[in-house]
Amino acid sequence: MSEDTKTKILDAVIDILGQEGIQNVTIRKIAEITGVNVASLNYHFGTKEKLIHEAMFHFKGKMAELFSILHKEEGTPTEKLEKFMKAYSYHIAHSPGVFKSIFIQIINQQGIVEEFVELLQKGTTQLRNIISQCTSITDKEILDIKVIRLMSSLVYPALFGKYMKEVFNMDYKNDSTRTLYLDVVKNDTLFEGDYYG
Repeated sequence: MSEDTKTKILDAVIDILGQEGIQNVTIRKIAEITGVNVASLNYHFGTKEKLIHEAMFHFKGKMAELFSILHKEEGTPTEKLEKFMKAYSYHIAHSPGVFKSIFIQIINQQGIVEEFVELLQKGTTQLRNIISQCTSITDKEILDIKVIRLMSSLVYPALFGKYMKEVFNMDYKNDSTRTLYLDVVKNDTLFEGDYYG
């Protein structure tokens, strides 16, 4: 199996996970989407569970690419933060089921938790550094709180899913709505008020 075909298969699994949830991932559905026959999928990946596991590792690589925006992209620290937030929120808006699956695994301490926790540790360190560069804040505790609030603000819409529109009258998949949301979150993140007053 070529790397392109394998990537196509893993992307299809991520798309199904993201839009329909883990319960709707089937070998037959993946075969239909990718044009790869069922026997070939079974031969190369073994079971549906192994295929999902490998797709989650593939997704982890995509998440690492998103965090790399914070140190590889050109621009000011604020521009890097904006690029990261836009890219991260786009992936969340279009793959909410993947994020839900990841967080369920973290909550239940099963699956590939250690790998995602390690990725998030590196990512939060990069976010802490970027926020510090964007502001005059040097207090690690305040920076950590800002990172938690930022990541929570980015992930919450995925966890709330289709109910974002029903409860908050907000279509998070709409680019202009998401851009406004991200502007508010960014401004809140970079606010340098008196935290001890």
